[in-house]
Amino acid sequence: MKRPAVAILSTLALLLCVGAWIRSYLPENFFLRLHKGSLVLIFAGEQYAEGIDPANYPVSMVGLGPPGSSRRLREDTAQVLARARLSASRNRQWRAMGFEVIASDMRFGHFVVVIPFWAIFLPLAGLTSWAWVRWYRRREWQQPGRCQKCGYDLRATSDRCPECGTPVKVPESLES
Repeated sequence: MKRPAVAILSTLALLLCVGAWIRSYLPENFFLRLHKGSLVLIFAGEQYAEGIDPANYPVSMVGLGPPGSSRRLREDTAQVLARARLSASRNRQWRAMGFEVIASDMRFGHFVVVIPFWAIFLPLAGLTSWAWVRWYRRREWQQPGRCQKCGYDLRATSDRCPECGTPVKVPESLES
């Protein structure tokens, strides 16, 4: 039982390490937003971050809020995406099946990744279904008269499973 735990923990550590390595190349500020059935990951430089979340960044531009205000308004996700698309050159944008990657020129300092929720949902739904089916089959295989390795019905067999060759364990109550 220790081997699966070690494999799972080492895989998670590896994924964390790879994620941190990739993240080290992206701009400093990170924002996570939801927009039209998609998860939007925004990595922005300090100047770009002001418009995304002005409450947490110093205001350097005056007069971008309502008339008479010196506060900058928070951009909604559609505005952030539009500004990112305009500031990035054509060869730094990619879009397909609801996915989108936008990388700006370094003077603007942002990197945007859009992931549609169906792309997150489908693998998770498949994994969940597979886990439930596997659990159900294992539960069925644990019943008396079944091979513990493959689940084959052993009522007509005495010593070995004809399907996988595993020796059949005869319950102690039936031996005497």
